[in-house]
Amino acid sequence: MSDDVRQAMNAAKREPLDALTGLRFFAAAWVVLYHYAGAALPAGTPSALRNVVSHGYVGVNFFYLLSGFILAYNYVQRSPSAVAMRGTARAFWWNRFSRIFPMYLVAWAAAAPFVVAHRFATDASPVVRALKLAAAAFVSLGLVQAWIPGATAWWNPPGWSISVEAFFYAIFPWVLPRLLNSKRSRLGLALAAWLGSLVVPSLYVWSGSGELALAAVKYGPLFHLPTFVLGIVLAELFESPSRSRLVRARLVLGGLGVSAIVLVVTRPLGSSYPLIHNGLLSPAFGAVILAVALGAPSLVRVLSAPVLVRLGEASFGLYILQAPLWLTWRKSVEGLPPSVDFALFFVVLCSVSMVAHRLIELPLQRRLRATSSRNAG
Repeated sequence: MSDDVRQAMNAAKREPLDALTGLRFFAAAWVVLYHYAGAALPAGTPSALRNVVSHGYVGVNFFYLLSGFILAYNYVQRSPSAVAMRGTARAFWWNRFSRIFPMYLVAWAAAAPFVVAHRFATDASPVVRALKLAAAAFVSLGLVQAWIPGATAWWNPPGWSISVEAFFYAIFPWVLPRLLNSKRSRLGLALAAWLGSLVVPSLYVWSGSGELALAAVKYGPLFHLPTFVLGIVLAELFESPSRSRLVRARLVLGGLGVSAIVLVVTRPLGSSYPLIHNGLLSPAFGAVILAVALGAPSLVRVLSAPVLVRLGEASFGLYILQAPLWLTWRKSVEGLPPSVDFALFFVVLCSVSMVAHRLIELPLQRRLRATSSRNAG
């Protein structure tokens, strides 16, 4: 087995942060609530709770931040003279590909019948139908849909965020050493990254541009890169010599983070929506991530419960399978009260994601890595 393949199969040797894995489930579930639970809330639901559901899109922003944090935590290699990435870029890319693409492809295939049916119902011309299907298949399988405003929903709509993640993975081996070998203060870098994430959304709010511009702001990978960078810097703060002070302040960090999140998401959507979508809450999310990673006892105890860790491990399936499973559910289940309908759907989605993680996602990951090993000789 080549060194690159061995690194790809055993990329992260550090102790897993189980509580952060459990936290991933809540972020993915929040996105699902945002997409499908609004109409299921019974009459008389407090407006604050409705607002929490309507802000569920920020779960994606949380994932970008957590992704930068976890990748930096697992892949930073320190020496007395510099910071580098552990392993090679090739090993890192293979590890990421084998991690996300199997389940992404399963969700792509599950969405295919609905995409084809929509094109047959919409386009009378076979030529137009074939061209649109080919274009949608190409951009979604190529993980480039987030780069094309208006193309994010061409196949499996939640896949746009995986397109953004693929961009992060592509540049991570280049960004990590250049960012962390900078002589600038980590707090300064964190502040610059956060403010950088708000520049373009602020310009959009100020200019009042149209829907196409909003799509570019919401989904464009470059506009989410500062959030990913902030996650990397947070991991460096987590590993810094001042960690002991952070440990003492972890409960305050967590409390301030949760309070800020609650303050924002319990209020109605307004003109600040693009800013919230693209990173306004990143410092609050970062405070919660640091508090959990540093071991805030009550948070860690709850989030490290075995059932939550298993749900967190399956959270990618929960997120990427939600749209095709919802479409299947809508065709199969009728006549239930909306709240019961959504509750049953959510239980089924969680169950399917956990089964898919064990029986499809993990085996396909192992097969991909084994195939690479044989090809490498």
